[in-house]
Amino acid sequence: MAGKKPVPRKKDAPPNRLKRDAIVQASVRVFAEQGYYNSRISDVVRTAGVAQGLFYYYFRSKEEILITIYQEAWWNLIARMDRLRRDMDDPLDQIRSALLYILKSFRVNPDLMKVLIMDVPRVDGFYNQENQGLYHRFFDDLAGFVREGQERGLVRPELSPLVAAYMIHASLDSLIRHHIYNPGFEAEAAPIDAAVEQVFSVLANGLLQTRPD
Repeated sequence: MAGKKPVPRKKDAPPNRLKRDAIVQASVRVFAEQGYYNSRISDVVRTAGVAQGLFYYYFRSKEEILITIYQEAWWNLIARMDRLRRDMDDPLDQIRSALLYILKSFRVNPDLMKVLIMDVPRVDGFYNQENQGLYHRFFDDLAGFVREGQERGLVRPELSPLVAAYMIHASLDSLIRHHIYNPGFEAEAAPIDAAVEQVFSVLANGLLQTRPD
């Protein structure tokens, strides 16, 4: 009597998506605490509570997971810009809401912002065509809000929308860097809503077609 036909071995099922996300989140935490160049993959997997082999199932290197952190954060930002364009009619409200989202993101996840600002720009992969295209898409979207304001007579027509977009982002980038470089800074000294209104007010006096008396 012939023996039973062996059951074909199934290919290993892909690990749970939650495990991948745990690795990404652990990487953010480790890079923020130790710095990207001082961190090891063993630090990441220990923090994530997973085997080192699982790291390499998803990521080929430490740089790849750093770029993944950047890409996921930036796609979330772009998705928010798309929602603002869809859900809000006033371009000035769109700009204000974009500022609010960025500052709130920092307050909710300061480790992520620290990694995006201090670590991501230091690796070569950030400067390839794909990642730079993704990076500049946000500025194109923000410039679109400014351009819409010009078309409605709300923003001075002679301004470059793209230059204005970089100035708007730079104002928040500077504020966030101040928090990162000065850990003792009292966050409550600049509540989110108040900070956004102050930044917007300062910028608006140079953007609005008709300035208040």
